[in-house]
Amino acid sequence: MADAVLSAFMQVVFQQLANPMVEEFGLHYNVQTQLKKLSRLLTRARSVISDAHHRQITDDSVRVWLRDLKDAAYDADNILDEMSTRVLLSKLQVTKITRGQI
Repeated sequence: MADAVLSAFMQVVFQQLANPMVEEFGLHYNVQTQLKKLSRLLTRARSVISDAHHRQITDDSVRVWLRDLKDAAYDADNILDEMSTRVLLSKLQVTKITRGQI
C-alpha cells in the first residue's frame, strides 16, 4: 500500500519538475543541474520502490525506508511548490513595474 501511494506521489513530483515555472526558477537561480539530478534520482528510486514493496512485508527496515522516502518526497513537493510560487510572484512584480503600478 505504501509503495502505491509513494509511486503516485512521486509521479506528482515528476510533473512538478517538468513544470515550466520550476524550469524557469532553475535557470533564474542557477540550480538547473540540481533539478536534473533530482529527476534522475527519482527515476532510479521508482524502480527500487517496486522491489521494496515486496520486501517490506518481511523486512522492517525496508518499511521504515519507504516511510522515510515518502517523507522526503513530500518535502521535495513542498520545495517545488515554493519555487513555482516564487517565479509567479516575480513575474507579477515585473508586470506591475512595467505597467507603472508600483
